[in-house]
Amino acid sequence: MIRSLYLLLFFGFLTFTPFAQLGDFLVKTSEGRLLFQIHGETVDPLAQYDAANTIQKIRKTGKPKITDKKFTFDSAMVNFRIFETTVKNIVDLKFYYLEKAEPYLVHLSFKNETSFKNFQNFTNTLFQEVKISKGEPGITFRSANYKVDPKNTGSFVMIPLSVLVDQRGGKKEAFIGVSDIPQLFSSSPEFGYPSIEVDYNAMSEQKKFEYYNLMASELYEVVMDAQNWYKTNAKNTFKGYKIPDNLKESPNCVFTIESVADGEIVLLAISKLNVAGNDGKNPLMVRFRTKPEDMQPEVAN
Repeated sequence: MIRSLYLLLFFGFLTFTPFAQLGDFLVKTSEGRLLFQIHGETVDPLAQYDAANTIQKIRKTGKPKITDKKFTFDSAMVNFRIFETTVKNIVDLKFYYLEKAEPYLVHLSFKNETSFKNFQNFTNTLFQEVKISKGEPGITFRSANYKVDPKNTGSFVMIPLSVLVDQRGGKKEAFIGVSDIPQLFSSSPEFGYPSIEVDYNAMSEQKKFEYYNLMASELYEVVMDAQNWYKTNAKNTFKGYKIPDNLKESPNCVFTIESVADGEIVLLAISKLNVAGNDGKNPLMVRFRTKPEDMQPEVAN
């Protein structure tokens, strides 16, 4: 079992790094943040509307339409600022900013099948699928944690994001939301968000294995850093190695050292998901038994 896990995890490393290219529309991650790159301009769809590096930075798209609108949201009348623009032949973008400032929802409507499939491939890699317990066929829902600075204070916080993909009746649409509670979005007809209910506790063994694969892919960076440290610290030992601050966590995991000896360090990835591992209580965990020229991944929980 461990041998087959290792092979699948290893091949996962080979396919994890590239990001989905959508013509001139690139979705990528950076330091735990989710970003768009449109015609060479980096756009943070989850930043405050009037901040630097927000959606206003987009160039060479259709002329943006900006609308201030008040509509019922979560049983109250709320002010929104709606920013609409188009990447020609690729995607229409509609950004909803809560109280005209803080990000809340991004609606993407794709113009061609290739761009839509590439977007799905990206989100399928970096967002975890959540089972829909009630909803029409053709809808999928995924969740992950990313860094967001909604008030433009320079202080990032980790919050849950969600991606809903809608393929009903031939649609090629998606929603990126600053929440993993779909009922918040579907409470207002303005968003056009389909009504669904999700079950965070239901998970197939195959889906759990996919999570392990993703965790191992992210822990692999720490493994490589530890091996490099062993070779360059001129002491031929892993003792004294510390995980760098910029590698202590990812959007999906936190990383720690389980044990260390001269010739081997055991590194552990602990999932941030609210999903129990094999013991039914503690989070999903993956470990790497790491030697100077070798590594062995295994499921820890």
